Amino acid sequence: MPIPLTISLTSPRANALLNTPTRFKIFTTTLAWCALGSLSACATASVTTTPASVAAAKPVIAREPVAVGPLSANAPAPVDVMPAVVTDLIIRDSAIGKGDAATPGAIMSVHYTGWLYDPKMPRGKGQKFDSSLDRNERFNITLGVSRVIQGWTRGLAGMKVGTKRTLIIPPSLGYGERGAGGVIPPHATLLFEIELFTMTPGPAPVLAPAVTPPPAATKPVPEASSSGK
Repeated sequence: MPIPLTISLTSPRANALLNTPTRFKIFTTTLAWCALGSLSACATASVTTTPASVAAAKPVIAREPVAVGPLSANAPAPVDVMPAVVTDLIIRDSAIGKGDAATPGAIMSVHYTGWLYDPKMPRGKGQKFDSSLDRNERFNITLGVSRVIQGWTRGLAGMKVGTKRTLIIPPSLGYGERGAGGVIPPHATLLFEIELFTMTPGPAPVLAPAVTPPPAATKPVPEASSSGK
């Protein structure tokens, strides 16, 4: 059932103008257009008063910083954060092994794959230049004794059997300005993925014997003269 529209005007002359259906229709149409105009103005005002920063706001995703140096066993670093420039050794563990940690002198058997580092590529993996997996032959190294690049000597320390580690090695700890083998250009940053399969711990550190301080110096006592003088 339609709801009756009741219009009450205080002016008698205005009421007289609404006596005919045609005039009443014109009046109600005009009233409707005014109402629509008011709603449009309100909507426009609400849009223009909304701060642009709120309308364009997007959730900010925090990313962890690049991990430099050995990582905590309970806090492996994300592997998707690729720095544009590498100036120091970066170590990232994707799996933490068990047992003793590698120390100088430990005999380690590992599989590895090496890439030229490219931060624009997924996980920083550019051109692959070597892999023990392709040869199906593990690489054996005596930590701190075998002739390997410094990035390996520093980067393999602390690994346990089962550890899977990624090393990002700057040129200063790799092959420097010389490069190597025609496949590693000068000043190349390198990325290695290494997994430790077996390890024989290195010798226990030899403690230096305690040093006994020399006795305090004493002033020699002159011998008594036989003449009594």
